[in-house]
Amino acid sequence: MGAVDIRVFSKQAQALEYLSANNTEVTEVLYGGGARGGKTFLGCLWQIIRRIQMAGSVGLVCREESTKLKDTTIVTFFEVLSILHLTSAVEYNATRLIATFSNGSMIYFRDLKFMPKDPEFDRFGSMGITDLFIDESQQICEKAISVLKGRFSVLNGKNPDGTTWHTVPKALYTCNPKRNWIYNDFVKPAKMGTIQPYRKFIKSLPIDNPHVDQAYIENLLKADKITVQRL
Repeated sequence: MGAVDIRVFSKQAQALEYLSANNTEVTEVLYGGGARGGKTFLGCLWQIIRRIQMAGSVGLVCREESTKLKDTTIVTFFEVLSILHLTSAVEYNATRLIATFSNGSMIYFRDLKFMPKDPEFDRFGSMGITDLFIDESQQICEKAISVLKGRFSVLNGKNPDGTTWHTVPKALYTCNPKRNWIYNDFVKPAKMGTIQPYRKFIKSLPIDNPHVDQAYIENLLKADKITVQRL
């Protein structure tokens, strides 16, 4: 496979550093804070890199609703595959929502909608994963996060060239602002300087993304105050 030159901006590069298998201290990264901060692109790129680097590894990509997962996150996933010239190296089962890589790695795409008939998220009970990417995590209940943290069991493997790989559990949560677990666990402690050493919060706004058209930002600023503050 030939080399591909793909450029990320500084906030994305910082997140990828923390999420690297070489970094054994950081296991959870919250990335975001505004619209067009490169959140979904970052998550999909990270997942693809991990699957390529670690044969037989398993990623889990989630969003609250299945429709939005298919219409946004999975669409971006295939855009990143195309940029990396890897479309032909991945087999996608649209019925089961599983992407299988030529080296045996897999990505499961799942919704995390809360269901009264499954309050403990038992539908993930038998799943074993290497890492986790939750898109728009502010929409996800804390119980789901807690359950998924217990599913990191595929942490060692062997590559086709005979080398072995090992990683610690890694989770990326992308978000827009909300006063729930993302604020309590990441945002507030980061402001106070008390955030746990295994967690990192990277604030990424539209102005941090050099690819965002200035007209988008100018139009956004015309919205109501609450929308501007949120996005």
